[in-house]
Amino acid sequence: MLGRGVFRLQGEKWVLRGGLPELPPAAPIAAIPDERGNVWFGYAHNRIARVHDSTVRVFGTGDGLDVGTVTAISCPCPL
Repeated sequence: MLGRGVFRLQGEKWVLRGGLPELPPAAPIAAIPDERGNVWFGYAHNRIARVHDSTVRVFGTGDGLDVGTVTAISCPCPL
């Protein structure tokens, strides 16, 4: 489902945004796991989302992010 967002396989069913409504609905441009068990997603419009277990934190301009479209993420990530 190109351009539909993030999906996670739960049992035998693909679930949009992994069942995490806090994730942005847009498809991410970049994604990477880190050594702490987090998964990081980069989006357009100065947004990064971090998922750990079932907790989502979205970073944006209010957090000082001012890069436009996040096209790459390098880990280890400092946050």
